Amino acid sequence: MKTFEKLSKVDGNVQAREVYREATIAHCCKIARETLSELDLGEAGGVTRLCLFQPHLHKKGIMFSAFIFSIVISEMLGIEYMWSSDPDTIILPDTLQGTIETISGDPLVGGGSAGLILHNENETITTKLGGMIYWSEVYISRSTALASGISDCQSGPSTAFRVSALLAILYPWYTQTVMGHRMIVNEDRHLTTNLIMRGWTITFASDTLAETDTPTTLSRWL
Repeated sequence: MKTFEKLSKVDGNVQAREVYREATIAHCCKIARETLSELDLGEAGGVTRLCLFQPHLHKKGIMFSAFIFSIVISEMLGIEYMWSSDPDTIILPDTLQGTIETISGDPLVGGGSAGLILHNENETITTKLGGMIYWSEVYISRSTALASGISDCQSGPSTAFRVSALLAILYPWYTQTVMGHRMIVNEDRHLTTNLIMRGWTITFASDTLAETDTPTTLSRWL
């Protein structure tokens, strides 16, 4: 944010601010690239998994860092798409391929998400009710919207992005404010909104599934 302020303080032009946002993200990627240059990524017998950790105050903060590193890794390895999940998501054997196939067929699609089911749906009456909510919200409402060629929210637990679409949206997504307050919730919906505002289409792979967790008591739901 300090980098953006330094770049943009002399120019209030809206189009110029978009350029400064991307330049700020490029600066973050440069820092990540310098860190990753010490690893033998993509080489035979080299590193195939990375765990990033940092002091952070919210999920959005660590997601931002993970996105920056993922963008750089995708450039280094020639990868076009990025998958994003929550820690309690169970990825099924065909989840990645099924979701990414819905994106790759159209160059105007910036991202898409897989359908979600609850792996603990039968645990309590609360989880059964949660399962009903997932089926109605994830399938009925999103499938209806998809009939018109759009999806208003890529589910945080089961989402893929076209990497090239992320560069322009990460800064406005991370610095979102509502009535002057920084927003750290509904990060998946706001990511989707930013993609749509920049002309990208969003898909929903309703026939491809991932599994997630749901609270087992009413108090945890509330």
